[in-house]
Amino acid sequence: MSFPAIRSVRSLRSLVAALIVGATLFTTAPDAQAAFHLADIDEVMVSYGGDPAVQFVEIVMNAGGQGIVSNSKLSVFDDTGTFIGVILTVPANVAGGAGRRWIMATPEFEAASGLTADFTFAAALPVGGGMVCWGKPGLTSLPAGYVDCVAYGSYSGPTNGHIGVPTPLLAEGHSLVRVGDTNNSNVDFACGDPATPENNAFATVSMAATTPCPVCGNNANEESEQCDGTDDAACPGDCLVSCICAVCGDDVVNAGGEVCDGVDDAACPGQCTDTCGCAVCGDNLAEAPVEVCDGTDDSACPGACLPPLDPAECSCPFGDLDEFACYKAKGKVEFSAAVADVFDANVVASKGAKFHCNPAEILAGAIDDVDTHIVAYKIKGDHAKQSGVDVTDNFGTFTYDTKKASLLMVPAGKSVAPAPVPGAPDPVSGVDRYRCLKIKASKGATKFPKGTFVSVQDQFITSAAAGELKKPSQLCVGTDKDGAGIQRPGVHLMCYKMKPIKAAVAGVQTNDEVGPLTFDVKKAQELCFPATLP
Repeated sequence: MSFPAIRSVRSLRSLVAALIVGATLFTTAPDAQAAFHLADIDEVMVSYGGDPAVQFVEIVMNAGGQGIVSNSKLSVFDDTGTFIGVILTVPANVAGGAGRRWIMATPEFEAASGLTADFTFAAALPVGGGMVCWGKPGLTSLPAGYVDCVAYGSYSGPTNGHIGVPTPLLAEGHSLVRVGDTNNSNVDFACGDPATPENNAFATVSMAATTPCPVCGNNANEESEQCDGTDDAACPGDCLVSCICAVCGDDVVNAGGEVCDGVDDAACPGQCTDTCGCAVCGDNLAEAPVEVCDGTDDSACPGACLPPLDPAECSCPFGDLDEFACYKAKGKVEFSAAVADVFDANVVASKGAKFHCNPAEILAGAIDDVDTHIVAYKIKGDHAKQSGVDVTDNFGTFTYDTKKASLLMVPAGKSVAPAPVPGAPDPVSGVDRYRCLKIKASKGATKFPKGTFVSVQDQFITSAAAGELKKPSQLCVGTDKDGAGIQRPGVHLMCYKMKPIKAAVAGVQTNDEVGPLTFDVKKAQELCFPATLP
């Protein structure tokens, strides 16, 4: 912006202020106007011609009778917002009047400009960045107590009601001149070329810039600009038309390489990464915060990173499958099924249900899938007993021997009468079928410690209750039932007998691939946790 345009804005502001004062003089007592708080810092310079001692601060008064400035303070803060000190206590009043100005400056400024300052101070305005405040604060180190402040350059300290967002512009080799009055330095100040300081006697000078004001769009990175068109070394290809670098993390999709940014994620809702791209599960790159692993990039869970249910899901076992609280349930259902898992491939037969299991909040916090439950059916079938099986779950790694097949777990929908019978769950809900094997601790192996307590809460236990785990009960391995496949190879369930927690619910209705069931539950007896095998 050229200086004549700036000066016209300043003149217009003065005219408006004068008109406001003229309109209010009829209703405001004269002594009420005898103050100085209706004023602003209007122009600042911290160096000129390479000399950091050439400094001035100009104040503009926005109402009549604003000349009582004696004992007001000019203070400075560094670019972190730390109070440096009071550099001038104004010794006298000035002639007031709406739009009238007065200046505080260094002797070096007077020599360089030929203009007499109203008051002088020794050079101390921060070069490079800082904050300048003027007024009569109760406590000089608190910016909020001043009449006005301006923060500029590299200032990164606390904001306040006077500065809003600091301006990145400098006041070196030219001035910062006020062009607005929104208490936001970033929009209220522009680069002044020429600088036009004016003292209280209406004397003024024009000081042509010795350092050009930055011009965004000229392909030259100047002063407050981070980049400018082709001069984009700070962020190649990511320079915005405002001459700043696109910043990932500001919740705005900036031109120059961002596909999404935080909440501005229409391109991939819920899948925006920390680098402002969309996560792609299956590219062997774990992209935070969406993915915790991805294929060979599996340091979070070596060898156990789960394949995707959809193109945007890559996770570790314990972060994917819910924990379950299992209730004794009865229901006569006869069926047979072909199963195949890490231990066996054979046919099992069932004559009835034994457990209904709710997804539960136990150790992992919030439930991921509130709709998919489990019905566990009693089964008979051959099993090749295993010795020395290492099982890892939330409690650590323990070694067991398997004994016989006991249950077949299948994903189920659930409702409670008189609600309608639920539909069967989505076949790709992420909850597999699991064949459960009775277990015992291997000879010489560390046993699971007694007196292990967990907090249990689910759709029946509505207030968190303390659950005491008594002993490991069964290892339930992911199984292929009747050729349906296994969605989460390597992810299993480790179940523990628990001191029962009462939670009586009548008319529980389930529906799964075997068929619908209705039963009453009285207490939770087992807890099951996601687990992995070697």
